[in-house]
Amino acid sequence: MSKRIGVLTGGGDTSALNATLKGIALKAEELGFELIGFMKGWKGVLKDGLHFTLTPDLIDENQGGTLLKSSRTNLDQDQIGEAVDKLRTLRIDGLIPIGGDDTMTVGAKLSEMFTTTFVTKTIDNDVGTNPPEGASVDYSRMINYFCPGFPTAASRLISYVRDLRTTAYSHDRIIFVEAMGRDAGWLTLSSAYGHADLIVVPEIPYEPDRLAEAIQKKHAAKGNVIVVVSEWVRDENDELITKSKLPFTIYLSCEDTLNGGGVPEDLRQKLEVFGYSLSQQTTVKKTDNRWEITDGAETYTVKKTVQGDTLNLYMGKFDAFGHPQAGGCSEIIAEEMKKLLPEISGSSFRHVILGYLQRCGSPTPIDRDCALKAGQLAVEALAEGQINYVAAIRRTSGGLQPELLPLEHVIKRDEAGDVIRRSLDLRFYDAKNYQISGAGIAYFRPIFGDLPKLNLPDIESALSIQLLASE
Repeated sequence: MSKRIGVLTGGGDTSALNATLKGIALKAEELGFELIGFMKGWKGVLKDGLHFTLTPDLIDENQGGTLLKSSRTNLDQDQIGEAVDKLRTLRIDGLIPIGGDDTMTVGAKLSEMFTTTFVTKTIDNDVGTNPPEGASVDYSRMINYFCPGFPTAASRLISYVRDLRTTAYSHDRIIFVEAMGRDAGWLTLSSAYGHADLIVVPEIPYEPDRLAEAIQKKHAAKGNVIVVVSEWVRDENDELITKSKLPFTIYLSCEDTLNGGGVPEDLRQKLEVFGYSLSQQTTVKKTDNRWEITDGAETYTVKKTVQGDTLNLYMGKFDAFGHPQAGGCSEIIAEEMKKLLPEISGSSFRHVILGYLQRCGSPTPIDRDCALKAGQLAVEALAEGQINYVAAIRRTSGGLQPELLPLEHVIKRDEAGDVIRRSLDLRFYDAKNYQISGAGIAYFRPIFGDLPKLNLPDIESALSIQLLASE
């Protein structure tokens, strides 16, 4: 029976999205299905969203990004109902959302009202579950071995870290490289393949003194150091290390005054202490657990937590799903290390924020091929009536292959219905030495092969030999 199916891409772009779209379009054409592409993620399925007929000839699987464009759009319950109405009006028989944890959070709620099958994507590699706990690791029991988009992003990070070594060596630099990945350390850990000297993941609290000691030892041994840090590194108080937030504390009595209209004077004074001077036209919009402060063209969000007799607030910019805008931890950490290591010249410390360079460009072959096959599998699921399944990647004796799994086997949800993100399996990380573990190398082996050897010439030893010979 002929079907009309829809597809959308949500959240941040990756290099493998078009490959997934190509797989979906090819299989849809093969089965005689009409494929409708919805533009800009979940915006596309709302009343005023854009859509068009998507055919294989429109899609280049070797082109990064997404032909359908994307957005970080969250849908509340009313909007989910609006989306279902539109899908039914368009006579869509089934929808394939492609995305990470946020896209799947919305999709999982929509799937309770509409036929849905998913394909994962995210450079964060945080959708799925880790192998069962234990001393040994059974990689075949890891659900969704990697998310399409992750291998390419990791390969780009590896390349940048490896290439930075020439500058670090030439100028005796200590370079802090900030990697994406939000609060999952998978991408950061992959930098071991670029021979990062020290790797700081978000699953382990950042300890300045311990990191400084590790840097001092590496610097003494080789004269240059590359430290890769995750963008969502947190301190021992579980506070995000970022330049985009403003921490402060006020008393609980202020909670009653934050009820719309102008900003209370005590809050205004507190903000000004931290350098935020707000005009009299500033307004506050209160929601369940946050206030949005609008001052001129800028809108900030104040989130709250209650501890004892105080109301702890922090102010910054958050996306539609409530995630803080990370960024800048590499600079903050570099400055802190500079103070803790006064014996090393301050000019030696540098930081690099790679940002979008990690998730752009063409996909690697393994990323492209797995994404394309996963897209095909999702269409087959809809054709066979397998509703609420996910096309995930499995490690088998024959290599990495996509497979269909029930949605509840791939993701776990909290009480609010949000997808619980997969953290880095800490068996893959040697926290004591800030390095990848043997189990971590074994995880990456099907994607990148064995950990390459660092083949840098020992220039300083060679120069010493030549100087001695000339005496």
